[in-house]
Amino acid sequence: MIMNEVIKNYNKLYAENDVTFGEGKSDSVVQDILKYKQSGTVLEIGAGEGRHSLFLAGKGFDVEALDSSDAGIAKLQEAAKKNGLKVETHVGDASSFQPEKKHDIVVVTFVLHHLPREQAMAVIQMMKENANPGGFNALAGFMKDGDFYRENPETNNLYFDTDEMKTLYADWEILDYSEKRGQAFQKREDGSPMFNITARILARKPV
Repeated sequence: MIMNEVIKNYNKLYAENDVTFGEGKSDSVVQDILKYKQSGTVLEIGAGEGRHSLFLAGKGFDVEALDSSDAGIAKLQEAAKKNGLKVETHVGDASSFQPEKKHDIVVVTFVLHHLPREQAMAVIQMMKENANPGGFNALAGFMKDGDFYRENPETNNLYFDTDEMKTLYADWEILDYSEKRGQAFQKREDGSPMFNITARILARKPV
């Protein structure tokens, strides 16, 4: 039921906004992939309207994208067609999706705070297992120091502790890691801004 409300909320956001998040620009952790890899296969979990998938497809990657919002996937497909890009799309739940093949790059950004910690950790394990040897994981998620968690500290959803993401990838080569404060898309009921701390990691799987 909770996940259905999340999907309903995102469908509404995507219908009301031409571009909902990040002004349509890919996140820095996705852009940084190009420092290490210029081609290959990509799986994005929680693609939304497709800002990351479209960016990587535009750079020549072979991209597969999943999101639980059919409205988001429809907008991704429309943008791909408009720009002459090919992105294989799926509507489905991140916590139960089982890829049919492995990928060179797996991307998950700003998704895991919607999932209970156990399910979210299973998604991270899937990301690691799905990457080819020498492949990459690009992950971004909110931390406990941010407003989302502070206003709902009883939640069991995944918000990262300091350095927790690094610990999860201790067996990989960590190419980049950061914890940065930024303003959230969501506002408080009185219209005042909310701020989150985002942990970002780009890591390479051992060969």
